[in-house]
Amino acid sequence: MPSLAKRLMRRLGGDLKGAGEDLQAMLTLRWELARLEISLAVRQIKALAIVLAVVGVVALVSLSVLTVAAALWIAVHWHRTPESTLFIVGAVLLVLAVLVGIGVVSRFRRRFRGLEDSIAELQEDAEWLKEWAERMVD
Repeated sequence: MPSLAKRLMRRLGGDLKGAGEDLQAMLTLRWELARLEISLAVRQIKALAIVLAVVGVVALVSLSVLTVAAALWIAVHWHRTPESTLFIVGAVLLVLAVLVGIGVVSRFRRRFRGLEDSIAELQEDAEWLKEWAERMVD
């Protein structure tokens, strides 16, 4: 019987070694997935920042030119003071810019995935490890 116990212990040791190697490979792959997702997320954020910077500069330049032109046109045709029409046109353009900004950020948040896949995979792995450990104890 001692040889049976030795064989079982050797087999158990081999199984545990194999499981450990599998676990290491799995964690390595999960780490690589997380790294790739982080890299993708950083690229998406950089692209958003560049687009928002360009849009901001164009909006600021356009805003000043259009505000003055619209205010002067309204002042001449509606017999108002240029100051009051500058205020009204500036306020309208500011509201439009805020609405566009909210739309861009909302669209980004809908499309941005972050680490969702990695977190889901790690949760599945944790559940599998828990079940595996319970089977080993029983």
